[in-house]
Amino acid sequence: MNVTVAVEAGEPLPTVSEAGPAPKRVVVAYGFWIFLLSDIVMFSALFAAYAVLRHANAGGPTGAQLFNQTRVAIETPSRSVPRSSLWRSANSPT
Repeated sequence: MNVTVAVEAGEPLPTVSEAGPAPKRVVVAYGFWIFLLSDIVMFSALFAAYAVLRHANAGGPTGAQLFNQTRVAIETPSRSVPRSSLWRSANSPT
């Protein structure tokens, strides 16, 4: 999408602010790429932190020593399902 501005001979070209705002399509495209790049940076930082710190426990107990993984796997759904159903019943229209 090109913007044509009529300029008389000898008159300087208009600045960007005089040409008007950018088209919505351009603004949305830049916003999309900024969002996508910020997500890439955030998740790469999270994965890098996990890779560096997964075995760093400063001499203390590890997660496997603290938690019984079978018990945690059973308790997690059993504790979250009743709360979500209570929330739905409390917030349902009557």
